[in-house]
Amino acid sequence: YLNGGYVFTGDLDAARTIPLDDYLYAGAGAEWAWKERLSLHAQLLAQGSPFEETGVDEVDGVSMILTFGGKYRFGKTVAEFSFSEDPTVAGAPDFMVAAGLSRRF
Repeated sequence: YLNGGYVFTGDLDAARTIPLDDYLYAGAGAEWAWKERLSLHAQLLAQGSPFEETGVDEVDGVSMILTFGGKYRFGKTVAEFSFSEDPTVAGAPDFMVAAGLSRRF
């Protein structure tokens, strides 16, 4: 699959108001039905920075998250897992592990 979009931001109201820029985002992914009950997937998500130009690469750069994971189906229940990594210095978190369980009724 492919997806993309444009985010219209407003100002961040905190201890003081910080103006935010609109930005683009895009994603691409694929899922492979490896076994009857097991599928594997990979996806890459990227987005621009909502902050004004600061001169700091970690803030100004494009954020990316690369994810590998899968789903295991047993009956009406699906167990999901994934590992995500930041291939750039602009994204956060740098590494993440996620798991989930869902059931159809």
